[in-house]
Amino acid sequence: MDGKPVNSAMQTLGYDNSNWTANETPDDTSLRVSQAFFNYYFGENNEFMFSAGRRPATEGYPAHFRAGDEHANSPLAHLINLEFDGMSLQIKNDFFAQKSEKFEEWGTWLKFCAGRGYSPNSGKFTQYPYDKDDSLKINDFFGMIFVPYDDGQYALWTETVKAWNVKGMYDTDKDKKPDTMKDAGDYFGFNAVFKAAGIGDGINDYLDDTNAFISFALSKTIPHNNNMLGSDDSKTGTSWWIGADMPAGDDGRWGFNFIKGSKYYRSMTYAEDTLIGSIAAVRGKAYEVYYNGVIIPHLTWGVRATIIKYDYTGSNAFFGDDGTPVDVDNMQTAIKDAKDIRAYIRYNF
Repeated sequence: MDGKPVNSAMQTLGYDNSNWTANETPDDTSLRVSQAFFNYYFGENNEFMFSAGRRPATEGYPAHFRAGDEHANSPLAHLINLEFDGMSLQIKNDFFAQKSEKFEEWGTWLKFCAGRGYSPNSGKFTQYPYDKDDSLKINDFFGMIFVPYDDGQYALWTETVKAWNVKGMYDTDKDKKPDTMKDAGDYFGFNAVFKAAGIGDGINDYLDDTNAFISFALSKTIPHNNNMLGSDDSKTGTSWWIGADMPAGDDGRWGFNFIKGSKYYRSMTYAEDTLIGSIAAVRGKAYEVYYNGVIIPHLTWGVRATIIKYDYTGSNAFFGDDGTPVDVDNMQTAIKDAKDIRAYIRYNF
């Protein structure tokens, strides 16, 4: 490839200047709603729960460990770490337990989710005015979280997602910049996580308080008239995420993460989890170690070091030409690695 950029869009996107969570950005006088939802329980034993509104779809399992959060949000973060407005229906274990005692022992439950995503980035991409057409702000999704087994210590969680009309940028003239965002096609994703809340049975206090997990994610593109990720054909990608969260001192926790993603892997996230780019979306390898401590109740602090080594470009891009995976060794301007060191003090109330 003569060491030259394959696509001019890759040099001019300016992702580092975009805020992906504009709903929560206090950079003007607008009032933004981060979350507003309700849960409604019903059934003879409240075995069903219906929820609707805007709620966090970030910091799901296992990303909540690295963020120092005690509880994980929904959905699973390996596949989805992007906010949507929507609704869900959960069929709790109480319902399945009525059918069989085995389901009660297994902790089986099921949750259906549906929603509509949109772009709040009006003005963020002035050179790509995709917000001129209101229809381009919308993409829909349907998902299912199925937990066949969760005994409180060991669990297998699965997540299946279908999204319609995901967005991408295209070169309408190969010698010029792309002029608009377009519907790229549809997206299918699957994630399975085996997790342990404690290792072994009473071996020692340290292992009893250790959380460990192995997560596998799969993505598949379903192109429309435009290509997706540089191809008119459907492309499948895979990713593995392995990590652990362990006790360290008085009320402190430390942990590590290792992620390996393939050439065409594409999660529904951009850069929510790390300023240098999403570790969950990496096409290559990501290494991370962190420590989270408690100063006083509600006041916490932490440090985190992240190293990302890219094998292919486009990890944090949209679904169009800019998301085309190109071997970083064959592209002179490609970013091959990135490092991030983070320190924080946080007050939760």
